[in-house]
Order: sequence, then C-alpha cells, then structure tokens
Amino acid sequence: MIKEIVILIVWVDRTEPTIGGLQKRISEISFAVARAGYKVVIVTLEGSHSSENPFVEKVDSLETGYQVIASLVDKSPNCVIYVGRLISPETEHVRQLALLAKLGATILVRAQSTRAAEILSLPRCSRLLAPCVTSIHALNQESAKLLRMAYAETQVKLIPNPFPRNLFVGGWPRDSYAMFAGRIVPSKNLHSLIYAWRLLSCSKTQLRIYGISDDVSYYEYCKKLTKDCESIKWYHPYKPNNFTPLSRARFLVVPSLREGHSNLVSEAMSVGTFILGSRVSGIAEHINNGRGMCVEPSSGDIFKGLRAVSVMQDDELMRCASAAKSYADQHTTDLQLLDLLRQLRT
Repeated sequence: MIKEIVILIVWVDRTEPTIGGLQKRISEISFAVARAGYKVVIVTLEGSHSSENPFVEKVDSLETGYQVIASLVDKSPNCVIYVGRLISPETEHVRQLALLAKLGATILVRAQSTRAAEILSLPRCSRLLAPCVTSIHALNQESAKLLRMAYAETQVKLIPNPFPRNLFVGGWPRDSYAMFAGRIVPSKNLHSLIYAWRLLSCSKTQLRIYGISDDVSYYEYCKKLTKDCESIKWYHPYKPNNFTPLSRARFLVVPSLREGHSNLVSEAMSVGTFILGSRVSGIAEHINNGRGMCVEPSSGDIFKGLRAVSVMQDDELMRCASAAKSYADQHTTDLQLLDLLRQLRT
C-alpha cells in the first residue's frame, strides 16, 4: 500500500512564492490528495513555495532535497514521487529520479507547459526517464502529442487542470475595463497586447494590468510602452481568491505565447468573464466553440480581436461567458489524478 505522496517542486528562479500558477496548482493537488487519504509532503527550495501550506518541507539546495526525499523513500519504499517541475533536462536530476525508482518509489512527472514537454522529450532526457517513470502528465493536447513521440503511449496521460468551483459569478452589465493579469515575463506577451491596445481608439474602455515580475528589464520595457497612454493603468496583483476584479471586468485578454493550462483562463471561465485569448494549446481548446475568442498572439491579430470585442453587445459577451461557465462547471474535480493514484495503490 502506498503510504506517502512526495510532491517535489524544483523552482530555483522565483522569489515570490504565491504569484506563479505552478505553486498554486501544486498546493491544490496537495490538498486534494490529502483529502483522498494520502499522507503528503512537499519538498521544495527556500523561497519557492508558500509557507502557509502545512505540507511544505523546505530545503536549501537540490542536493539536500534529494537527500530528504531518499530518506522518505527509505521509510516508505512504496511511496509515489510526484515531480511538479523538472528544473532542466540535466542528466544529474534525471539520474536522481532513477535512483529513487530503484529504491522502490513510483515516479510521476508533470509537464507543466508545452515547453516542459519539449524538454522532457529531448533524447538525453527521455532516454534516462522512460525506464523509471510510471506516468507523465500532460496538461494540454500539444504537450501530450510531443511526449508520445518520446515515451510509451501508456506512460503519457492527458490530465488538464480542474476548474475552480463555487466562485462568485459577476453580473451584467460589467464595468468598462479590459484586464490582463499574471507574471510580467516575455512568454506572457504583454508587450504585444500593449502595442495592440495603443492602436485601438477606445477612450471609454480602460486596460488594467494586474501583475508583478521577476524580470525587471521586461517589466520596465512594458511600463515604458504604456507611457502617455491614459487608457492603460497598472495595478498590484489582486490577492489570491479575490476574484472581484476578474468578475467585474468586461473581458479578459490572455495573449500568452505558450501555456500549460492557464489558471487565469480557468478562473475567468468560472466567474463568467469573456476571454480574448491566444490560439495556443492550453488556452484555445477551452475557449473555442463559442466560449470566447481566439487570435494569433501577434500585435496585429490581437488588435483585430480587441476591435471585434469592443463592438460586441453585452448579451453576446454574456452568452459566450455563460457557455464558458457551463464548460468550467463540468471540469471541477481532480478525479483523473486521484483515479491514477488509486490504480497505483493496487
């Protein structure tokens, strides 16, 4: 019988533990797994995860982290190690997982983005991982396709993030602002949104940017782009579980170049807010089919999308947002992940 789930987070370039989707998702998984009757330990580096999570055990280095995990495996050799994020395809990290598998642990790896799936599919990584990994979790269809070219079909599981439940749904009409929220880093493509917004003649609508950055140069670049543009306003990130800004926005813009499964998209769909999003895996499959609007993540295409949304009537926005809300309500649990863990127990 499996007595322990170890969730390993390797996240060395973060100083703000609560703003990343990865940390939030791992916390959600830890509580879901604990409610299912498992013992949970999260082994993570200092400064990379919230101290409020009761399952967190912080270490000062990767070497120490692997020692702690090896000790846990030694005490409970049938445990499952759930790797929230591999730091890199460096062979030393993969070898550590192989050694833990030899000690009796079952290894599950989460590909948290399409980029992560690309890294996990590299020959120097897959050659070592494939023999010791029981399952690799893809969050979107593109990631699953990549992984199936490097691993056995039975090893790759498509397990999207569940949508949040019981969130406050904003009424209509909404306030007259559009919204961007998230980390201010190049992959979120905020600069293209700013370029597009500046082309849009929409004095009655405001673009509100809620975000923080660990990339100072990119943050300053984006701030400079908004200089002298009165319709763009910057805000601090809204607090976790405070969905008022999102539920009052007329629409949300998610111009990312890549995503695994955007938490922000999930939250917006759950509160009934219309989404203008990039046509990339992790976004498009959720807001297609009348649940939002997809555009290519270039400033020109984003501009066309903004222009189209700006002339949509409330009832049209509300109809799409309601369809998105219904979709979200049908995907609110972690049943796929928990079913996999139950199978491993037997």
